[in-house]
Amino acid sequence: MPLSPEIEDRPVFLGGIPRSGGAVLCRLLDRHPDLLVHPCQTGFFSTFVPAAAKLTNDQRIPLAERTLLRCAPEDRDDAPADAVELDHAAVRKRFSERLLGSTMLLSDYLSSAILSIADVSGTLNERQRLWVEPTSFSELHAGRIFEWWRHARLIQIVRDPRAVFAAAQRPFGEASSIAAFAQEWLTSARRARRNLSTFGEGRCLTVHYEQLVRAPATQFSQILAFLGLEAGRVDPQPLGGAGRQFAPGRTAGDEQFAQIGASAVDAWKSELQPAQIALLEAHLADEMRAHVYEPITSPSPLRRMRLLADRFMIPTRRHGRGMKSAKPSDRDSGKATR
Repeated sequence: MPLSPEIEDRPVFLGGIPRSGGAVLCRLLDRHPDLLVHPCQTGFFSTFVPAAAKLTNDQRIPLAERTLLRCAPEDRDDAPADAVELDHAAVRKRFSERLLGSTMLLSDYLSSAILSIADVSGTLNERQRLWVEPTSFSELHAGRIFEWWRHARLIQIVRDPRAVFAAAQRPFGEASSIAAFAQEWLTSARRARRNLSTFGEGRCLTVHYEQLVRAPATQFSQILAFLGLEAGRVDPQPLGGAGRQFAPGRTAGDEQFAQIGASAVDAWKSELQPAQIALLEAHLADEMRAHVYEPITSPSPLRRMRLLADRFMIPTRRHGRGMKSAKPSDRDSGKATR
């Protein structure tokens, strides 16, 4: 399949903590014909890169087939929820051909995997200029992203931590569970601000979930402008439950953004207990305000100290994907061996 000469070195990484709106954003991006949106989270930086760093290329290939090609698994009984129906042998063959034709840097493994899956699925074409990788917590790896792909872009999704925590359906009774979640949201949100300051508005864009669902057309236009794409080429059909590229057919309707609504924005107010809200805000009030999320509780300094007394009792078990594997060298330096 002939490709745009730009696409292999022009990824768009989506960052943010799980349940922050990545799926909504993927469905929006999938509407543009210049974008190749990968349907699965690859876990490239959290899973493949740490394991591959000390391996030879001969050893890396089977590792990549197990991890980066998980979107098209050989065993359908053990397939992840976001897997697609593709011929695994054909994907492996195309992946090998692409990889062997590259310089076989670690970055080549990811681009080869994504483009091979798209090629076998029939969704790869010469119009596409950028490919989109949707794995959570990509913001923690901004240094490597911009070192390994010169023309990369990073879209960082931030959502009100009270809403994320409510959506996660945690065992709310344990204060230590709230503390662990708060640390993860804090790390992600701080990194989003730091990336914007370090790498600039030309490379990083922060999208707040609430603005995305309340004004999707406006936000989408801003995202396309950030990516250097024309808004006029967007698929006019409304959003459905599946992506255009891997599952054709959308919900019928007249409005392009009819499937996006803001009903879940304030659902946390009725889903969380007052004590849970108070504890989350005690941990996160300052960073919440930095992202224009206003706390609704005002504990006294003594009460706040008591709420945070369990801060150093955070369990080792982590929430979501990626954090337990994200080491400082993965997140910051961007100087690791490719």
